[in-house]
Amino acid sequence: MISGNAALRAGIEGRPGVAMFGGGLPIMIGGEVVGAIGVSGGAEEFDILYTSAALAAIGAQQY
Repeated sequence: MISGNAALRAGIEGRPGVAMFGGGLPIMIGGEVVGAIGVSGGAEEFDILYTSAALAAIGAQQY
């Protein structure tokens, strides 16, 4: 994801109309991205926890 890539993060943050929030992750099954999931509304740490639980429930790669 973008947290480890300062150039990518700066590029996304600088785009008009784009907001970044924690809690979104790609859905990877069998080494391929097949979608994405995002949870928002609570503290970022809880949003990520719930997103990770959803990935585990469908057998997707964990982050």
